[in-house]
Amino acid sequence: EVAAALCQCIKKQARGLYHYASAGYVSRYEMARFIIEHLGLDVQVQPCRTSDFNSPAARPLNSRFDCSKIEALLDQPIKTWQASLQRYLETL
Repeated sequence: EVAAALCQCIKKQARGLYHYASAGYVSRYEMARFIIEHLGLDVQVQPCRTSDFNSPAARPLNSRFDCSKIEALLDQPIKTWQASLQRYLETL
């Protein structure tokens, strides 16, 4: 999907800085649950906060990309993270 978006940017001679990520927002916990469920794994996952772990690097509370600039350039809407991840999981 990223490669297709890049090809469209090149074709349209886009200039500047663009962010690209799947549509929607998901926490690491929600993504782990999605993967576990779709792979049929018998695994327990417990939610936690970033602040529960000491880390040498400060982490932002919100690190979502604003993809509106590139989405306006693309020929079709950006797929949701669920659709993209499901497609990937089917290749495993």
